[in-house]
Amino acid sequence: MAESVIEDALCHMKEGDVQFGNIASDFKDFEFVKDKIIMVVVNADWNENLLSQVPHQKREDLALIYKVALGTDAAGMATITIRNEHMEMWGVTADQIHELAMKNTREILPVTVQSMTEIMREMFGSDQLPDYMTQV
Repeated sequence: MAESVIEDALCHMKEGDVQFGNIASDFKDFEFVKDKIIMVVVNADWNENLLSQVPHQKREDLALIYKVALGTDAAGMATITIRNEHMEMWGVTADQIHELAMKNTREILPVTVQSMTEIMREMFGSDQLPDYMTQV
């Protein structure tokens, strides 16, 4: 199952994006992935089916799930969601995955504080914003 998920993800990636090399075989090696494990927050109710298949921790109506960050380019970040069968393949527990994600997320996705204008500028470019928003 794990190989088919990886192969499916690779089939959907455009040539010329982040270089993936031998990701299917590298992904099987926990030493390759352990420094790339991050956490993301999802809505627990909307992702109930997913949560039955992945390690997670619930926080109120949200859930922390874990991904392997494979690389970033201008189009965004390529990730693979860690599933229960991945943990079995690697011989690790959900607690170990969580601890690594706590450490790695701070390094890979550091917290930044931005104004809404800065976010809008990044999303749309300053040439598409009203004049009063480009003055800040």
